[in-house]
Amino acid sequence: DLDLDGDLDIIGWDIDGDDLYDQPGELAPFRVAVQEMFGLDPFCGAAFVFRSKRADRIKLLVWDQTGMVLAHKRLEEGKFVWPQVRGGVMRMSSAQLAALFEGLDWRLVRPERVRRPVAAG
Repeated sequence: DLDLDGDLDIIGWDIDGDDLYDQPGELAPFRVAVQEMFGLDPFCGAAFVFRSKRADRIKLLVWDQTGMVLAHKRLEEGKFVWPQVRGGVMRMSSAQLAALFEGLDWRLVRPERVRRPVAAG
């Protein structure tokens, strides 16, 4: 199960072949891939990110409580910097996903650390 404790889980895969990836606007193949290939629930609220073999395109699949959303982005130049995959999937924060989607190096996005307050008031 995914830990959905208020933060958006971002889970992604490289797609070895472009067959799944090259179906424009098709939601079903991605929902099925999430459920059958990876054993996850595509309706859990996590964002599922798929990167093409050439690394110049990504698709995002997310259930937003009103319907399934499929977003596609193709970089005209360059490639998407992809996180390290552990256990068959990669995980990143929503801020890192925003940087990835913009074509930026998401590794440069780091949370600002603040000191823990000593008093509530």
